[in-house]
Amino acid sequence: MKSGGNKKTNNIVSPALKQEFRNLGALIEDNNHKLGAVAEQVADVLVRTTNIEMNLDIVKSDVKNLNANMDVVKSDVDIIKSGLKRKVDLEDFEALTHRVSVLEKRVLK
Repeated sequence: MKSGGNKKTNNIVSPALKQEFRNLGALIEDNNHKLGAVAEQVADVLVRTTNIEMNLDIVKSDVKNLNANMDVVKSDVDIIKSGLKRKVDLEDFEALTHRVSVLEKRVLK
């Protein structure tokens, strides 16, 4: 009995409607293919994003190390500056040496 029911259904469905179902099936298949391609691209973007985040963490770590090293350099420069303030300029030293030699000559005469 069931096979007779299918014949009635097939007779009711027009050839144009059958063609529309085939076209709809082709559109669904095409959309599934395109959706699969988009899903692959999204997965690739996620992998790239993860790699970028890992690289960003490395860069942050390097910047922290550079900041620590810069603090050491700043303290060393401050020590050098304070040491240089105590030293005499070469021109001043030469002038002072000349004055002392002139005074020594006067005193020894």
